[in-house]
Amino acid sequence: MTLWYRLQDKYSGRHTDWGGGAILSNNKQGTYFYTIELEQIHHYRNFEDAWFQYQLVASTITQKVLGRSVASFSEVSLTHCKVLNP
Repeated sequence: MTLWYRLQDKYSGRHTDWGGGAILSNNKQGTYFYTIELEQIHHYRNFEDAWFQYQLVASTITQKVLGRSVASFSEVSLTHCKVLNP
């Protein structure tokens, strides 16, 4: 199971390319986990208020795609915080 994601500006529609491909950990009970760090999201500093859009992809060890989840387009918000008094 892999995680693919991109950012899309909430107002202009501008977005990054889909990226990631992070392999999720499996607890052997049908649940998958992955912790994403902000630094892993390319160009996040270029977005002040964006949707974090993602899709899960199931594939074999040889990367043959078995299925994809419905892409999430507006469930996770990413807002860039700025320091007011540096």
